[in-house]
Amino acid sequence: MKEPKKLKRKRRPAGQKLPVSGPAAEKANAGAHLTTSERPLHDYVAELSERTEVRTCVPLPMGTHEDGGGVNFAFFSRHATRVRLELFDHPQDAKPARVIDLDPARNRTGDVWHVWIKGIRPGQLYGYRLDGPYQPKDGHRFNFQNLLLDPFAMIAFRRTHSILSKEQFYTDAEIQWLGPQRGLPNWANPQGKQFGCLIHEDERSALCLMFNAGADAVEFGLPSVPAAQWHLAVDTSPEAPQDLFAAGQEPLWENPHTYHLSPRSNAILLAR
Repeated sequence: MKEPKKLKRKRRPAGQKLPVSGPAAEKANAGAHLTTSERPLHDYVAELSERTEVRTCVPLPMGTHEDGGGVNFAFFSRHATRVRLELFDHPQDAKPARVIDLDPARNRTGDVWHVWIKGIRPGQLYGYRLDGPYQPKDGHRFNFQNLLLDPFAMIAFRRTHSILSKEQFYTDAEIQWLGPQRGLPNWANPQGKQFGCLIHEDERSALCLMFNAGADAVEFGLPSVPAAQWHLAVDTSPEAPQDLFAAGQEPLWENPHTYHLSPRSNAILLAR
């Protein structure tokens, strides 16, 4: 008589566990449920936003930069603790059409805050609100109530008007110094806090820059430029976006003879 064949045990792959049923299975499943970590909801929301119209993007270049059907916003602030970007449809709008709060964990690289927004076009009006320490002795005056101008917008203004980036001193034919009330700056007065200048770009265009570091408003007389009219480019006294106008969109200044400059403000007018 032949001996019965021995049953061979089938080896299971390494790491594979046998199925468990009954009470032991219920206990194991309960343990697995307790140890499984759930993903926070804000992670899903952040991931979804990265795929749609608002993304973290990159910290460079500074300022605004068109990229991939949108615009990347980037600016430097080492001590800001909270940043909000506000977009406006019109310069006279008191309320923004859109608000984007930047997440310090996602929208900050080193000391640069950045965000990309889909569908933004050249000429978009915007401003920033920043929160942080208020320590005037250390140069910190953060106030979230103030809407701020992008400092790199002024860099773009200088690039548009190359006369402001000269490496040599201005000649007498290029610059004319101005003071309040159509006078000249009193350079001998150490308390003097107002002055201006007229810079000629060519025969038919010029820039009028006015500065008032005092606590009182002053009036500057506007010099005449042949065959040209004054247009307002910059006035830092209003909040953004009313303080800076895009190239080609500067409104005509209705009073061609004088300009009323608010305390602690600067203004630039273009003659063209």
